[in-house]
Amino acid sequence: MRTIWIIPGMFGLNVEFTFGSTKSGNNTSLASFAEKTWTKVTAAAARWQQRRALKELPNYLLKDVGLSHWDVAEECNKPFWR
Repeated sequence: MRTIWIIPGMFGLNVEFTFGSTKSGNNTSLASFAEKTWTKVTAAAARWQQRRALKELPNYLLKDVGLSHWDVAEECNKPFWR
């Protein structure tokens, strides 16, 4: 039995994973690894986009949500994996 996953990705690109049984057995651990990795990559990309948008906000909107320039600088200087 073969399973094909097509996952919508960033920038309009789709990633396709094909999994199925092999002679040595089922490769569900590969599917699990791919799914976890894709989840982490998309989460990191989302954080990067959100931080970039936060950096672009004008002063009056930052004040409206209770943030200062120092708060924004601290958040934007974090590495993408955190």
